Amino acid sequence: MTTIKIHAPVYWNHKTAIQKEKSYVWDSLATFSHRQVKNDVPMFKNLVIAQCVLFIPLLAILMFGFHIQVGLLAVIIGLFLINIMIEMGGSGMRTINGIFALGILNLLMLAMLLV
Repeated sequence: MTTIKIHAPVYWNHKTAIQKEKSYVWDSLATFSHRQVKNDVPMFKNLVIAQCVLFIPLLAILMFGFHIQVGLLAVIIGLFLINIMIEMGGSGMRTINGIFALGILNLLMLAMLLV
């Protein structure tokens, strides 16, 4: 009776493997994030300014102008605070850009809700 040879070399046929299609949008966003690593302080400053310009006035408009529900207001405030904490915590640029994009997506959804 033969035994299984554990240390036998294995030759995989790589040509028959299904190649996954590349997402060029994701690659370009990842490249942008990797290029911004050396500019983390100016990027942090710009993102904080953009968040303060986008989120804080939007909260005031939604609260006093449209009488928004408390749940939606909590989501907006939560995203704003998460953005600030992640940026000050020293997370990677991919994380910072991803959370910022999530906040922008939330603002677009709110704009669609109000229109």
